Amino acid sequence: EDRIAVASTLYAELLGIHRALDENAQHLTDKPPDQDGGFMVPEPSIKLLPEMVSKMGLLRPDTIRKVMDAYVLTEQYLEQLILLGGKLQPSMPENRQLVYIDAQHTKFVIEFNRTRAGVVKEAIDALAPYLK
Repeated sequence: EDRIAVASTLYAELLGIHRALDENAQHLTDKPPDQDGGFMVPEPSIKLLPEMVSKMGLLRPDTIRKVMDAYVLTEQYLEQLILLGGKLQPSMPENRQLVYIDAQHTKFVIEFNRTRAGVVKEAIDALAPYLK
């Protein structure tokens, strides 16, 4: 029963992260920024994982690995964009960080999001059987 609760919680949070990555990539594809402009990228929200870490042992090792892969990539998301040249926006509330990225990096960020969405999807798929 605990296992279902852990899996359901992680599933819901990862689904939200996947949706955000996917929608961000789609928005940039549909409405790319002006060549001399740029765009904001929000930090993906991770709120539930810390409470679940102690109970992750209830899941199978391969599921844990996929879930942790997804979370680690998500945790590193903004760092990677800053290394690309993105600028962290000052005076944002904690957990609501934004990075400004030049338009020249639009295609990269679309692929970056899609790749990460794929890893998150693997974790979602690994958690799905626990919910049945």
